Amino acid sequence: MSRTKETLHIPDHLRGNDKQKVPAYIENSRPKSILRLLFRLTVFFGMTGFVMGSCGGMAIFARYATGIPHLNSLNQYRPPLPTVVYSHGEDVIGEFSAERRVLVPLEKIPKKLLYAFVAAEDDRFFKHGGVDPLGIMRAVVKNLKAGRIKAGGSTLTQQVAKTFLLDRLVIKMRDGLCRSDKQCGWRQRCKTRAGRPYGRCVKRSFRACSKQVTVIYQGKPTKVYRGYTTMCDPHEVCRPQCKDKVENQAGLCPQWMCVPAAPKPTCQTSQSCRFGERCTDGECKPSFQAQIADILDKLAQKGAEVHRVKAPEKILSELRGDFKRKTQKYVEINARQAARINKQKIERLPGVRVVYRFAEKSFKRKIREAILATQLERKFTKGQILWLYLNHIYLGHHAHGVQAAAQNYFGKNVWELTLAECALLAGLPKKPSRADPYRYPDRARTRMTYVLKRMHEMGYISKAEREQALNEPIKTKAIPNLFFEKTPYFTEEVRKQLLSTYGKEGLLKGGMEVYTSIDTEKQMLGRRALRKGLKNLDIRQGYRGPLGVIPKQHWSKALDKAAKFYGPGPLKPKMIYAGLVTRINRRKQQVTVKVGHHIGILPLAGMRWARKPNPYRSYKGNMIRRIGKTLRPGYWILVEPVKSWKDLRTRSRVYDRTIPRRGLLFRLRQHPKVEGALVSIDPHSGYIETLIGGYAYKRSQFNRALYACRQPGSSFKPIVYTTALENGYTRKVRGKDVHEPITPGSILQDTPLVYDSGTDPTAARYKPSNYSGRYEGDMLLRTALMKSKNIPSIRLMMKVTMDKVIEYARKFGLTTELRKELGLALGQSCAKPWEMAMFYAMLARGGLKVNPVFIKMVINRDGEVVEDQRSYDDPSLSPESQINRFEDALLREEKRLISRQTAYLITTILRQVVLYGTGVAVRKLKKPAAGKTGTTNDSFDVWFTGFTPLHATVAWLGFDKNESPLGSWETGGQTAAPVWVEYMKGATKGLKWKEFQAPPGIVWRRIDPKTGKLANVDTSGAIRLPFKAGTEPKDRVNKRGQVKADDFYKEM
Repeated sequence: MSRTKETLHIPDHLRGNDKQKVPAYIENSRPKSILRLLFRLTVFFGMTGFVMGSCGGMAIFARYATGIPHLNSLNQYRPPLPTVVYSHGEDVIGEFSAERRVLVPLEKIPKKLLYAFVAAEDDRFFKHGGVDPLGIMRAVVKNLKAGRIKAGGSTLTQQVAKTFLLDRLVIKMRDGLCRSDKQCGWRQRCKTRAGRPYGRCVKRSFRACSKQVTVIYQGKPTKVYRGYTTMCDPHEVCRPQCKDKVENQAGLCPQWMCVPAAPKPTCQTSQSCRFGERCTDGECKPSFQAQIADILDKLAQKGAEVHRVKAPEKILSELRGDFKRKTQKYVEINARQAARINKQKIERLPGVRVVYRFAEKSFKRKIREAILATQLERKFTKGQILWLYLNHIYLGHHAHGVQAAAQNYFGKNVWELTLAECALLAGLPKKPSRADPYRYPDRARTRMTYVLKRMHEMGYISKAEREQALNEPIKTKAIPNLFFEKTPYFTEEVRKQLLSTYGKEGLLKGGMEVYTSIDTEKQMLGRRALRKGLKNLDIRQGYRGPLGVIPKQHWSKALDKAAKFYGPGPLKPKMIYAGLVTRINRRKQQVTVKVGHHIGILPLAGMRWARKPNPYRSYKGNMIRRIGKTLRPGYWILVEPVKSWKDLRTRSRVYDRTIPRRGLLFRLRQHPKVEGALVSIDPHSGYIETLIGGYAYKRSQFNRALYACRQPGSSFKPIVYTTALENGYTRKVRGKDVHEPITPGSILQDTPLVYDSGTDPTAARYKPSNYSGRYEGDMLLRTALMKSKNIPSIRLMMKVTMDKVIEYARKFGLTTELRKELGLALGQSCAKPWEMAMFYAMLARGGLKVNPVFIKMVINRDGEVVEDQRSYDDPSLSPESQINRFEDALLREEKRLISRQTAYLITTILRQVVLYGTGVAVRKLKKPAAGKTGTTNDSFDVWFTGFTPLHATVAWLGFDKNESPLGSWETGGQTAAPVWVEYMKGATKGLKWKEFQAPPGIVWRRIDPKTGKLANVDTSGAIRLPFKAGTEPKDRVNKRGQVKADDFYKEM
């Protein structure tokens, strides 16, 4: 080791007298060292690396931090929340969501659940600052040892950051797909399937859309042709196709066709065409290539970067752009930086089948996650970050967040979970489908064991707590599907209204609270009443046969499957089970039936109704007397267990002898083929209290209460009579028009009626008749409606004119097609149960229009009321608000459809229908009610439409398709009225009201029922009738034996 000399510079003022600048040397006492050199180099390169790393980090941050959301408050966290629908009693009746999530505050999340997720997902969560380098290195080592990706290095904070960076979009397309006719060409229409969100563009079929109808022309019925646009598809109209314009205008053209409503479009360039269309031969035509190109252009305009396009080779060759290309059968577009793209708008474009949005897997993505995670750690506490994570994490079965998962898997709230249940949930985030507790309980328990082990190792739980949790049995309990269980038809209609008002985004992600008018208790009463009525009606139709026939070699396999499905427990009475007929004892008239491993007896007394269906033979007189060929071994049938043999007793000792006194007994059953509907309205508030659109929503989602157009039969007659009582009629007297009032005491003729069909001598004549086939001559208007006479109703309609009846029917809310023919008075044009209920509710309200209310109130996710239609007497309102709304209701002028006096007159007549007419079955209600029965020809439809001062209820029963009639013995009074009474008994339990009160302007008079004149003291059979003041009769009936000359001339 050598020593060195170093030059030392001495300043002049220190040199003294020696002013010569001679360099001075000193000897360095420290020898040169290689270690010191290396240290200096290390410091130099370290500082250089630090500066360069800092500059590089700043450059990376500047490049990748653009577009990262800035979160300064937890209020900025607005995840998609479900829209919850509540009933009138604030019971949950439905949820609509894209992601089922229930936000729960951090205070209600138990610490054991927090520690379980930390132990399972990020054991250094409380130590790192958002990014864990040690965790990343540990994951790298594990992956290198395993030779595959076995562990990840993301922290909980990074997983939270990932939820805010959904910047990748995948669009899958297919040629010809559509969601509405607007997405197809003018020559095409969108044909969709039930349950599919999209359809296919198919060629329009220009089909016939006319009907031959009878109209009154120059005082005579004449047959003409009318076109109906309702028979066409959307965006089509029905137009006559005859060359003679006069025939088209006069209605003599029989050729009416559905043609596009819009004229044929023309173009010169593609710029004038719609999205996805190109101008070809002067016409805008849909082009799949154009749809793809337009979508690519739209993505580029929004700042998205198209990464890859997968499509058939022909399409790829025509597409322009700098992106990866891959041949595939269908088209798939992958786009990055698509956070600002509106997914819903893309889904509505032609050809788009489905759109996915998710986080992109790339190195750039990880950097952005790390930057955002660091920002989150600086701005929020660990508890707040955990709150974000636990409310957002996906845990399977559409559950996002721990509260939704606790409800899905255990049917309880998150703060009620045990340690074992917390550990099970904490084991789900990695792969929810693989550790599903329902499908793979063993895998779920394995993950739970791992989480408990990690919690014990980290000191979160003791050994005793761990052992106790391991020994605890896991009992899963699925959350009930509220949509199907309570009010499915009503909830679906609410969904449609919300979708129309707030859009798909607001409905599925808006987090609204929707309070509706439905009363769940009354809804259940209505469902039971309707189902009971449908089952009884279906039994009277006869037995349609077994579900199937099973060969004997497969009996044991079928019974084993049934035993596994029904379980080992005992069979419950009033529940329907599928069973196998194994033996028939013809001597004892008993059938041996096996339901799984249960064996029971089906006696003849439990299946006497099982006759062969025949609507033209009476039910009571054709019940089976022996088993015969009704059942055979191998038949797979439906049966219902009974509690006791007494439940099967009949009125005949012969059949009661076939009932065993011990053992398991069955009754033969079948699911009704017949359908029905029931709707009930509060006439004063407009609240829809009950809405049932069919026997079972799972079987048929068609809402018959709102959309089924059925012939109302005689239940339409009150509309005719109301129109007559309100308007009267006009007759000619000495060449002048004289207006005459029509009253309940007006005389109508019940005599045979024949109408010629007009100028066509070969056409059949119209010969209406009464239901009973008998005629009673002159009768009061009140009696004609009470007895539901057909001929007087037609004569009355001819007096007031068909046009006036149709005008008032529209005024009362009927929107269906009302044919201008004589059968209109008998209800031969179709009407919807909902619209009929609105008419009768108007009568119950004294002639004021009823505004139906499905949705009472809507509250958004911020607690603001955005819609409020509550009535002044709604229990959710405070007393002060009720008073204010009551004052507003008094000052508000409501629309009056008919006078109070007319409403009272028709109500008193309908009250007589219930007391003495066709609706006497309603007297079982034992409370004042009014209504009208309705029965169509051959009893295809049976109705009862009735009301009280507090309710307006309509019940309809019939087949969806008129393949066969119900039977001539099935009438509105015998079939539909019992359903109405059964429901109203429960709905009005504990309620009392007085008889319908007469308004001012009503006078009462004693009337002779034969002449309609004022009765004398000695007039036999005289009745008291109400009249509008000034319209009561002035003449008195002749005394006994007295005849006047005017009596020889009767008005026809």
